[in-house]
Amino acid sequence: MSGSRRTAIWSSLVLLCTGLTAPLCQAADLPEIIRRGTAAIQSDWTADAEYAYVERDEVQKDEKQTSKTYLVVIMAVSDYNLPIAVNDQPLCQIKRKPNSKN
Repeated sequence: MSGSRRTAIWSSLVLLCTGLTAPLCQAADLPEIIRRGTAAIQSDWTADAEYAYVERDEVQKDEKQTSKTYLVVIMAVSDYNLPIAVNDQPLCQIKRKPNSKN
């Protein structure tokens, strides 16, 4: 391939690539970015109830009743039970370990 032909091909490729990426380099519209970000956050908070809830389990054995309270968070099709209380007594932060339940 001759030098002038190679230069013409490279020049064409550069012009083609520059033309395709030019719209990507436009300045961002700040109010539009804020509007979209706010809408995304509102949507996330609205959907939060579908992915987390509090569950209280009670067990009665003989005359003794015990209860455990969990914050259940759903991530990637799995339920994660975060214990938050036993017999209605809140757990300290050290004792809180997530339990996975599928």
